[in-house]
Amino acid sequence: LVSVVALLPAAPAAGQAPKPSAPVIRDVVIDRAEVFDSLEAKRFWGFALVNALHARTRVYVIRRELLFAPGEPFDTARTNESARNLRALAIFRDVWIDTVTTDSGVTVRVRTTDGWTTELGFGLRTSGTQHVINASVQETNLLGTRTIATLGYQNDPDRTTVIVGFDTPRLIANRV
Repeated sequence: LVSVVALLPAAPAAGQAPKPSAPVIRDVVIDRAEVFDSLEAKRFWGFALVNALHARTRVYVIRRELLFAPGEPFDTARTNESARNLRALAIFRDVWIDTVTTDSGVTVRVRTTDGWTTELGFGLRTSGTQHVINASVQETNLLGTRTIATLGYQNDPDRTTVIVGFDTPRLIANRV
């Protein structure tokens, strides 16, 4: 009986307030930045061109990786894991999650900076009279949706190969 009583939580002493519960998330603000900021884009026209060609990651792609929502108690572990989820997508140069505490609760600010996600490849090999030519293009963040699209071509003495690939996470009900 003594060991059972020791496991029970102690009641607060007279005049002592109970421990406060975790603050509630009131709002989640998502701030998406271009590949290059405006100062970089002004310094070199190529950076401005990259920003113009690149589709910024969509809000729903960022939101589906967050493990918290408005109305839930704030949890630092879930915030840190959400930042890891976003970094694991491998489409951002930087991910930053911060909070602002007010009397009414916590506002969570999620800031992402897109990275350049288009990869081009070209190869040429020769051996005597035989040639192998290959070319490929892969986009990891197609239209800002974190969809991977691949197109490749290879011509060698034995065959000609065309590779077409498409991979989108959580296609069905945002889960599968």
